[in-house]
Formats: sequence, C-alpha cells, structure tokens
Amino acid sequence: MSAFPSVRRIKKEDFAEASKLHARCFSEKQYWSQACFDKYFSKETVFGFVSICDAQIAAVVVLQKTDEVAEILTLSVDPDKRRKNIGYQLMLCALEWVEESGIKEIFLDVAVDNEAAILLYKKLGFREIALRENYYVRATNKVNAYVLKKHIIATAAKDHYSVD
Repeated sequence: MSAFPSVRRIKKEDFAEASKLHARCFSEKQYWSQACFDKYFSKETVFGFVSICDAQIAAVVVLQKTDEVAEILTLSVDPDKRRKNIGYQLMLCALEWVEESGIKEIFLDVAVDNEAAILLYKKLGFREIALRENYYVRATNKVNAYVLKKHIIATAAKDHYSVD
C-alpha cells in the first residue's frame, strides 16, 4: 500500500469493481453482483462510499436511509488490506455524511462470528440491541447476526458521536 486511501461517494462506474471486491469478501450466496449494485443504487434512498488505494477500490460501504434512520446494507474491505484502518476511515466518512443528513439513528446486522467487524463497529460506538437467529446462510450452516444501533447526535465538532 503506497498511499493512504482517499474516500469518495461511489459512482455507477465503480459497480463492477465493487462487485468483484464484494465477491472476495462474502460467500457466493451473500455477495452482491454488479446487477445487485445497479438495483440498490436505482433507489434514491441508497448511498455509498468507496475507499481508493493504489487506484483501486479497497473498501465499499452501502447505506439506505429514511428521514431520520439509516441502515448499513454492506461493508466490505479488501482482504489483503484489512487491519490497516481503511474500514474505520471509510466508516468515519459515512457517519459524517449520516450526521450531516440529519439522520438520528443507524442500524446494521453483523454475523456473530465476524469478530473483526464487531470490534470495528463497537469502536465506532455501535451497541448490540437484538439477535437474529439463523440470519446468514453459509455454505454448510446458518449463522446468527447481531443487530447493532448507533444514536447520532449532531454537533459542530467532527468525529463526535454519542451512543444512547
């Protein structure tokens, strides 16, 4: 990794590369095809960001919002670039946009065995509020998911988020 990644809004031209990254991060039953990206982003309520490193997408986050609530639909970080703060920086940018959009709460689902993601979300101030049994379908089994929530308090200071 030669340079620290930059973060920007995802563009339609990114969908093919984002889909390939997503396939590297998730099982065949869970990954998003390019058509899936097209379908989600055809909705005005869906937005996302990419982290660019060495002229390639290193991470992608996709969110859906209503007036005051958002949900993280997916977050994927290139397996070769994990544990380098790329996902954390990407999520900070997404959370800043969430705050500026007037969103009050943000939710997500995460597999109970995805320890790295759980640590990331807790570091960002998310709290566990529920458990979804057999939520994720894997090749040989089903895995429970935690539902996590973060309450957003709009402030003038950047990177200041509070958990209710």
